[in-house]
Amino acid sequence: EYAQRWGTFLRHPELHDLLERHGKKLVFLPHANAAPYIEAFALPPCIEVATAEKTSIQKLFARSATLVTDYTSVAFTFALLRRTVFYYQFDRESFYGGNHNWREGYFSYERDGFGPVCFNQQELLMQIRRFLENGARAEPEYLARMEHAMPDVDGQSCERLFKEIVNIRQPYAQ
Repeated sequence: EYAQRWGTFLRHPELHDLLERHGKKLVFLPHANAAPYIEAFALPPCIEVATAEKTSIQKLFARSATLVTDYTSVAFTFALLRRTVFYYQFDRESFYGGNHNWREGYFSYERDGFGPVCFNQQELLMQIRRFLENGARAEPEYLARMEHAMPDVDGQSCERLFKEIVNIRQPYAQ
């Protein structure tokens, strides 16, 4: 189902028309477990397939306007970059219903997510169209969530982290 649903979306003519009209390119970075089966997705040649072994993920993220994902925590990287995330969760009932290792936690995609949650392909295409027609900018609601989740983008994160590691054995002071 994963390969079928993602493949159908990635081959959709409306998606390719949107990308062409807005001068965007699609790069597909399959999950590491799915990468060996990339042929099953039957992707058109206009889609670039990236893999962790052959691609600098940091460079890919830096040049990406948005992320379309399902449940991955990579969305937090895009929040830090202040880039919209589209959650394509066609299998949520199955995903949280015991067919996967995951259980719902504190993070609600609808309440806390960094972009729209879509349960079917048409909804996802509509949201992407809206995003591109809006100049590929994050909507204020999602931007506020990004800023709340990842507030410190001042270039000093490494220094703060280093200080915390150095002081790890100190009692926690509030």
